[in-house]
Amino acid sequence: MKISEFAEQHNNKLPFDVTEDVIVFMRHDPHFYRRTYYPAVMRLKDACGKKQKIDAGKMFGAAVDSAMNTYCKKFQVGKNASRVFDMQDRQTIINRIYTEEMANIQQGKY
Repeated sequence: MKISEFAEQHNNKLPFDVTEDVIVFMRHDPHFYRRTYYPAVMRLKDACGKKQKIDAGKMFGAAVDSAMNTYCKKFQVGKNASRVFDMQDRQTIINRIYTEEMANIQQGKY
């Protein structure tokens, strides 16, 4: 027998899509939206208006990092964001927000 057969197996996976949940949190938490998310979208809109080259990671990276940390603290999910999210999750959130907000900007919603 191996010791691992006696030890409790820990699975850090949550029973829901945590990346989707963070995106919903970013858009629907009034405090986070007003202070962090909306200003990032406005910087994206300004960059589009000036026809600047846009790096989604630089545009939304800080907002996503803040959202992951705030989300974990507020909903007590894991001890910290690094235990819940990996770099792929972060990039998934950034890409999705960038794609959806670019569509909104192009449609004139902002």
